[in-house]
Amino acid sequence: MGATITSVGEALGRKIADPDEIAQVNFWIKGAELLIKRRLGPLEGLDAEAVEYVISQAVARRALNPEGKRTERIDDYSYTLSAD
Repeated sequence: MGATITSVGEALGRKIADPDEIAQVNFWIKGAELLIKRRLGPLEGLDAEAVEYVISQAVARRALNPEGKRTERIDDYSYTLSAD
């Protein structure tokens, strides 16, 4: 139950094949599952499709911005990432 490397790859729009990235994504998937279990109880009691979607999207977002930066500034240059 829950997200997989494949479902996260689909959310990202690319295949995840690098062994280091696979290990990192699996770690994030397990972390997301733990947070959901802590708040909502066993995953088996939840809508499996919804759980897979939510975890896949959360992990894909983390993969795109692993440090969680919203704004970065270097001298006169800056950029801001959207919060969605």
